[in-house]
Amino acid sequence: MAHKSKRKGTSELPEYRINVFCNLYGDSIRNQILCYFLECYGSDEPLASVIELTKISKPAVYKQVALLVEQDIIVPTRKFRNMQLYTLNKNNSSVILLKKQFDEALNSEIKKYISDNNSSVESVVKELAKEEKLSKIQLKRLATTVLNAL
Repeated sequence: MAHKSKRKGTSELPEYRINVFCNLYGDSIRNQILCYFLECYGSDEPLASVIELTKISKPAVYKQVALLVEQDIIVPTRKFRNMQLYTLNKNNSSVILLKKQFDEALNSEIKKYISDNNSSVESVVKELAKEEKLSKIQLKRLATTVLNAL
């Protein structure tokens, strides 16, 4: 269920991460960043959070985000203290399609994980919450996705 990065210069993605996006579209820095924003869909995020969670270098994140902004896939939202926050552009047809495919793949992966491990929805969510590796927004999104998957 977890995805490991094989990309030189980046560390493995954390084991808890259900990274179906990179399984669908390939493991690249760009896709890892898109996956992060899909996981946090509906919230605006600082790039420092992207760097911290994905373990991608700061220059690589800034370069890819600049390209995604240029393509109108990610948009700057507001500044918080000295940090620029970003979110996916909900009006972009590519983002709408990616979100739909991401949600469908995630639902499928969660159903498979629960079935393979004889787990309950509650135990999966509690396990992830206990590890404290997900932000509150990501945990809420995952819990909603799990409930919708069943």
